Amino acid sequence: MARALADLPTTLERRTRPWHAMAVDDVLEQLGTSLDGLPEELAAERRGPSDGPPSAARLLARSVGEELINPLTPVLAAGAGLSLATGAVTDAALVATVVGLNAAIGGAQRFRTERAIAALEQRGQQHVSVRRDGGVHRVAAGALAPGDVIELSPGEAVPADCRIIAATGFLRRLPPREILDASVGLAVAAVPEGLPLLATVAQLAAARRLSRRSVLVRNPRAVEALGRVDVVCADKTGTLTEGRIRLAAVSDGVREVVPDRPRSGPPTTGCC
Repeated sequence: MARALADLPTTLERRTRPWHAMAVDDVLEQLGTSLDGLPEELAAERRGPSDGPPSAARLLARSVGEELINPLTPVLAAGAGLSLATGAVTDAALVATVVGLNAAIGGAQRFRTERAIAALEQRGQQHVSVRRDGGVHRVAAGALAPGDVIELSPGEAVPADCRIIAATGFLRRLPPREILDASVGLAVAAVPEGLPLLATVAQLAAARRLSRRSVLVRNPRAVEALGRVDVVCADKTGTLTEGRIRLAAVSDGVREVVPDRPRSGPPTTGCC
């Protein structure tokens, strides 16, 4: 059951509570919901308006500003100020130009990366099953509201801070607390924090290099699989022209085996 205490309406009391230690009925009462979930109108009211992604101009300005936040910028700015104070206008202008160009180039690169990552996040947005109006609906994780009742299936990520109402260990019939402790420990130990971002940036860089060679990459994750390919075998006769696949011969480079069936034309050697 999703909850976000900071976004609760004023009709609900805002104070820290031991949600995990409270009875299910008490939690439902405090959040103003039921086991059937929230009505759609109430969920929209609690969710509030969405801010949406930042504009391109705002994102570019923020990227350039972040490039200026480094230890060298104050030193160079102080040097430019001293040069200007002593009458060396040319030196001050050169320092300011170098700092500005560096921030602009780095900000532009950061801006393109942020836009690409935002596009990937939008494409891979998580959806969850939530109970509303007496039924179960698939909604985006960002559309959850405090008091929503979520149904999680094996393999799905937990989309928000939740209070478990009911759970079952399907495989080993273990208690939920024991399964949760083992899962959290394994996830934290096995996944480095920076690995998802590093893999995403690397895949995007490879996709951009391929695009310069007229290769369109629909799924950047496919680049990793493509990097493991040594030989690509393609049949562009029967498959594309006749719409069917026919085995002509099998060869290991030394010996050739021809199927015992009639065929027209000279024998064709294939490889596997």
